[in-house]
Amino acid sequence: MRCLNVRIPVGIPPQSPTDRQWSLLFLVQTQNSPAGSWNVTPIVGVAIAAFGNQVVTTVLITYAVDTNHTEAASVGVFITFVRQIWGFIGPFWFPDMFDNVGVAKSAGVAAALLVGVSLLPTMLLQWRGQAWRRTGKVVVGAV
Repeated sequence: MRCLNVRIPVGIPPQSPTDRQWSLLFLVQTQNSPAGSWNVTPIVGVAIAAFGNQVVTTVLITYAVDTNHTEAASVGVFITFVRQIWGFIGPFWFPDMFDNVGVAKSAGVAAALLVGVSLLPTMLLQWRGQAWRRTGKVVVGAV
């Protein structure tokens, strides 16, 4: 049986700098852009953050499919569903957050969400994933 946890560290480094720091760049530079003129740095920030997000998602979907390939189609659909839900609910609370906190300061909220909902669970999976599969606390296909 091969060790499937070797894939997870590949997803952690891009998750750290690209998602958080470039999302911060996007929000801060959007706030600092003067009205009537456009600065390209927010777009660069969001593009690099999107790239990091895609790398991390690809690594984690591959990990999830390898740990449970009897349900491979369902795993991909579920992860895509969760991503779509997060993308859908954002526009409902972003305007209020921007009005109350400010665009640049809302970068702290974005960073906290990325750490709490993405980085920490990934690190927990790296730490305990193999033990969970051994004890049967997760459904595992034959590897």
